[in-house]
Amino acid sequence: MSSARTLAALFFGLLLAGCDSPPRAHTAFDQRVDFAHYGTFAMVHPNRPVPAAGGMDPFTLHRMRQMTFAVLKQRGLRPAAYADAQLRVAVFGEPRVRTEVIPASTWAPYPRHYYGPEVRSFETVMIEIDIMDAPRGAVIWYGRAETITGDEASDEELWPLVQTVLGEFPPGRQVVTR
Repeated sequence: MSSARTLAALFFGLLLAGCDSPPRAHTAFDQRVDFAHYGTFAMVHPNRPVPAAGGMDPFTLHRMRQMTFAVLKQRGLRPAAYADAQLRVAVFGEPRVRTEVIPASTWAPYPRHYYGPEVRSFETVMIEIDIMDAPRGAVIWYGRAETITGDEASDEELWPLVQTVLGEFPPGRQVVTR
């Protein structure tokens, strides 16, 4: 590996380490729904890698779906056959490239060394989870979160993403941990 590539890899590694903030989630739910009466769920997608829309590789998306399944079980919901489940859970993902422009500082002690704003680009993974009332077929809970990743999203990056987006699910219900 050339020294320029090594230096670039080191730079981006430090950049990602510096951006090690937890993902932020956006959630919304139907205020009229009593989530306490739901006890079972089924995943909409099969438990295997399947082609995915949005540019996400099917293997990463499959891992996110498995993590979602595990978190829902931790929350006290029980897996059920698709036809028998009270809730149906759909998980979608999308890789993104974010660009951030940081304006140049005006307080720098050496203003004649002004180089303009700093532009950073980094890869992220976004997850969206729709939870539907199975008999009605209506979405009753929605969650979305995004986190910075490298070329390949690792489980260490994906677990906090899934846990954050499901952090307040189910609303108004005591979380059961096992």
